[in-house]
Amino acid sequence: MLKKINVFIFAAGLLLASPCFAQKGGLHLGIKAGVNGNKIDGVAFKDGFTYSYLLGGLLQVPLSGKLGLQPEVLFVQSKTTASDDVSQPFDANDPANKHVKLDYLTIPILLSYGNNLKLQLGPQYSIAINKDNSLIQNGKEAFKSGDFSMAGGFQWKLPVLGLHVGGRYVVGLSELNDVSSGDKWKSQSIQVSTGFIF
Repeated sequence: MLKKINVFIFAAGLLLASPCFAQKGGLHLGIKAGVNGNKIDGVAFKDGFTYSYLLGGLLQVPLSGKLGLQPEVLFVQSKTTASDDVSQPFDANDPANKHVKLDYLTIPILLSYGNNLKLQLGPQYSIAINKDNSLIQNGKEAFKSGDFSMAGGFQWKLPVLGLHVGGRYVVGLSELNDVSSGDKWKSQSIQVSTGFIF
């Protein structure tokens, strides 16, 4: 809980202090929405990505030259499917336990380099805000409440009313398995988004 509060205070402080770092050109606010392809590695889950959605806002903070900072706050839904192997922690014969849906509030803080086409890299912290009820009823809490990740990708601002498109790969650094020993669960996401920067 203390870790969540510290991350929230850090992100809020960064957003409030951003005008101090902004140089000529100023801050830019943006909104975005897109597709989140999510996968959890581990023998308890099927291979392959499942697709859901993301939406949220961003702030562009110029630092110097082509370098900038882009903190974001996103609502991201992730889905996965349990393995058909009944020896795994989930009862694959129970349809209620086969499909797992998790909702996250994610806070990426990305270093950006470029002008209209920006390369981006940075850490991300995700807070679970809604857990799959059938999974909780399976006996133990399946997922810890937060996940540290690294995100990298690009954002391209098109010359049309501030429209932008982007792609990102996110790899989880935290161990998500809180059910069984011996099987490591790590998340991966591929995100494609579009939106407007003002």
